[in-house]
Amino acid sequence: MQKKSDTSERTKANLLESFWKLYNENTFSKIKIKMITDLAGYNRCTFYQYFTDIDNLLEYAEDKLINELIAYLDIAINNLESKDNIIKAAETYEHFGYYLSILLGPNGDPAFSTKYKNALKPLLFNKFNLDNNDPRIDIICDFSLGAIISSLVNWYDKKMPISPESLASLLNTLLTEGLISLIKKESLH
Repeated sequence: MQKKSDTSERTKANLLESFWKLYNENTFSKIKIKMITDLAGYNRCTFYQYFTDIDNLLEYAEDKLINELIAYLDIAINNLESKDNIIKAAETYEHFGYYLSILLGPNGDPAFSTKYKNALKPLLFNKFNLDNNDPRIDIICDFSLGAIISSLVNWYDKKMPISPESLASLLNTLLTEGLISLIKKESLH
């Protein structure tokens, strides 16, 4: 016999999956509760058992995604200079790229990038013993995370034209040697 909590979690997951499908094809403002419930095969009352409105569903979807990403990255990242960590991060983004490309894409939530970076910063501060009171470190983390997130979304949106390992190598070089150094090196080829 199926437990009520299992059925409840499956229903919530189905509503969320329908939301993602619709968000991939529409701007957020065009998504209606009826569209979600029709696609998921439920009625509006079922939606309201789990969410108060579409904004609440978006917040839930973003928080769930961020928590899953941070859990993956927490395991994957151990050494700031290790190329293996960047490969693991790229593979993580390959796994979650569908959702990130929706939220960070042209029809996505403009606030999500900041929300995601702010959620990642404590992980970086803890993993690498960074001083979270130093405004320079905060700016460096914000700049680096923004560049990495943007690059990973671009890579995913372009159907991953290079391997995660090649992407990791490129991002590692950008992080360790800097943009100008890499441009000069590439222009010599």
